[in-house]
Amino acid sequence: MCAGQRGSGKLYALGVRDRATVGAIPDPPAGGHHIAPRIDLRPCRDRHRLAFARSARETSPVSEDTTRDGTPRSAGTIGGLDETLGIRLVRSGPDEVVLEYDVDDRHRQPYGIVHGGMHCTAVETACSMGAAIAAAPRGQSVVGIENHTSFIHAVREGRVTVTARPLTRGRRSQLWQAEARSADGVLVASGRVRLLALEPGSALAGEPVALKR
Repeated sequence: MCAGQRGSGKLYALGVRDRATVGAIPDPPAGGHHIAPRIDLRPCRDRHRLAFARSARETSPVSEDTTRDGTPRSAGTIGGLDETLGIRLVRSGPDEVVLEYDVDDRHRQPYGIVHGGMHCTAVETACSMGAAIAAAPRGQSVVGIENHTSFIHAVREGRVTVTARPLTRGRRSQLWQAEARSADGVLVASGRVRLLALEPGSALAGEPVALKR
């Protein structure tokens, strides 16, 4: 449990697709109204997922130790496509997200350099994660609606670090910018992602927006 959480009631998943922080929400007093506790939204350990506020009636637990198929998850991995591509979380918060991956054959195009799609994916993940954390206190989810990534220098091997920071964080949309740098600090890609903020219960691809993994 994250430091600074209050209350001793049931645990509810607050998270988004990338990471989730589990917050303790106390049961309402008999005959009274539920009063939401203060929740410390500072980044917790890397093994936690990000948090999205959901209805206190939803009690879907978030497992931090296994993937969807039940296999063990390494500390710092994110899940889904990002896990398949070896993208790891270094740190995350509403002001900055840092990811990294080590280049291998999964990431290369026929000329032996990192595929542009890999740069786009890492940029999208970093920006989306930061926007999700920033939107969580309002109970919102976020989805990307535009990704503009430029490929600046080719890279063939080594570690690539992606750092995302916000440009705007509004109630209806957010704009984040990310830079990908090689191990020697060379800028290899740069991108901006615009994200739409969704209110709880909003439809997304025919279903109410909800955590799927």
